[in-house]
Amino acid sequence: MNLMMFFKCKLFTQPKTLCLLAASLTLASVSMAEGNGRGGGDNPTIGAHDAWFLGTESIPYCYELSGTFGATSSQIETEIEAAFQTWGDYIEEKHVNARPSDHSDRPLINAHHRKLAKCDGSEKLTFYFGTDSAEIQAEKAKYMNPVAFVVKKSFDLMTGIGSGYIWIANQGGVLSDGTGITYPDWNKTNELRAVILHELGHVFGNGHVPGTIMAEDFSSRLQYDQGVWAKRIDDKAELYSCEECSVTGVVSLDTEKAKVAFKRFTGKEPVGTPHATITLQPTLTLSLTDTAGTYTIALTLAKTPSGEIDVSQISLDAEPVFSASMKNAKGEWIGRARHLDAGVAYATAKDHDGKSLTLTIDFNLTSNEVSFPIQVKYFDQGTRRDLLLARPSRHK
Repeated sequence: MNLMMFFKCKLFTQPKTLCLLAASLTLASVSMAEGNGRGGGDNPTIGAHDAWFLGTESIPYCYELSGTFGATSSQIETEIEAAFQTWGDYIEEKHVNARPSDHSDRPLINAHHRKLAKCDGSEKLTFYFGTDSAEIQAEKAKYMNPVAFVVKKSFDLMTGIGSGYIWIANQGGVLSDGTGITYPDWNKTNELRAVILHELGHVFGNGHVPGTIMAEDFSSRLQYDQGVWAKRIDDKAELYSCEECSVTGVVSLDTEKAKVAFKRFTGKEPVGTPHATITLQPTLTLSLTDTAGTYTIALTLAKTPSGEIDVSQISLDAEPVFSASMKNAKGEWIGRARHLDAGVAYATAKDHDGKSLTLTIDFNLTSNEVSFPIQVKYFDQGTRRDLLLARPSRHK
C-alpha cells in the first residue's frame, strides 16, 4: 500500500478494494515493445498487461541465441537468472502476493522458473536473442526500431498459465533517430540486464510506469546512461509499495545536513553514518539510527495548508502494475491490479527540545536527477530540510 492509500484508509476507514479486470479478456496474441520513437508501448488488446504466469508452478523457459547478438551463452544465462531473481526478490520483499481475507483467491504472480537444456516445445517462455523468423519479422513491423518486445501467444484462464516469447535485438541492431548512432551495446554495463528486467516486468503483469525500470522510454535512456538504476526496479518512483513494510534510507545525501537533522531530533551528534526509517503500522513513526542506537520519533498527521486532514494526490500517467485475471474453480472472474499514485502528506513531530515542527512525506513526486521515491522533510525557518531519503527496494 502506498502512503496515499495508507492515509486515506486510516483517516476515512475506507474499505480496501481491488481493481477487477474486464471479463472480456482477449486471448489472441498481444505484444509490447520498447523502441526508438512512438512505435513501441501501445497495447490495444484488452488484458495485454495481465501476468502470463499465475500460481506456484515453475515456468519452463529456454533461449535461442544469434551468432551476431554480441553476448555469449554464459553472459545470457547469467543475465536471465539475475533478472528473474530481482523480480522474485521484489515480489517477496514487497508482499505483492499477500492476500487480504476478503480476497483469499486473488491470483498469485509467479516468478518461479526453470531453464530447459534446449527449446523443445515444452517451454512456456522463450527468449530470442537476435534470432529471426517470419513471425518475429511480422511483430517487428508493428513498431518503430524496437530494441525488444514481448508477445503473449496464449493464456489459460482456468490454470493461469500462458505462453509467449521475448525478443531482443542484436548488438547495434537499432539506428537512433537522426544521429546515425546504432545501439544497443551489450558490452556496456547493465544494458542487457535492464532490457531483460523490463521485458520480464511485462510478463509479470506490469505496464509502463514512469520513474521505474518499467518506464516507456527506458531504452532511450540506455543510449546515454547505464547507471545502477538499470539493475533495479524502483528508481525515481516506487513501482509497488508494501502496506506492512518499513522504509529505510539515508537522512540526507549531504553529510553535514544529515548531522544537523540527526542532532535536531535526538540532541546528539551521530556516531557513524545516520539512517532513518519510516513505519506506517501499527503507528506512524520515524526512527533515526546510528551505530550507538535508535531514536524513535512519533509522527502525527496534520492539516494541509487548505485546512483538511487529507493527502494531496497526483495521479500519474501510468499503466497497471502486477495485474492479473483468471477464473476460479466456479468459473468466476478474479483479478488484481494497482496503479502508481503520487502525493504528499503533512505531519507534525517534536524535536529534541520539544518544539513542534511540520513535516512533509512525499511519495513518487521527485523529478530531479538525484531523487528518491519517498522523502521526509521538516520545515526549519521556512526551509524544507531532509530527514529521510529512501528507495524502498532491496536492489538499490
